[in-house]
This record gives sequence, structure tokens and C-alpha cells, in this order.
Amino acid sequence: MGVEPSDDLVEELQEHVKPNLATFQCRHEIEFVDNLPKTITGKIKRNQPRNEGETQ
Repeated sequence: MGVEPSDDLVEELQEHVKPNLATFQCRHEIEFVDNLPKTITGKIKRNQPRNEGETQ
């Protein structure tokens, strides 16, 4: 990752999207992860549960 996750970064990201998105589209919580689940071909699995402990 290029930068370290911090509260300041969360605020900066939220301020960046505010002018371009409606209030209901803006995320109130931002979670940083080291990696995303991927398919065999390397695409991000979008249907994967958000919490690692959940099962489908």
C-alpha cells in the first residue's frame, strides 16, 4: 500500500468524495484491508462476504 491507514486519511477520503456524491452514497465507515479476495483469473470477488468470519 502506498500510504499508512489513519483517521486523517479517512477524513481526507470522505472530504474528497463529498462534492461528487450524494450524502447517502458516501461511506460513513472506511475499513482498510491488506488484500482482497480474488478469483483464479485475478479479478476481485465482489460477492464475497464483507466479514471474513461469515459464510455464504
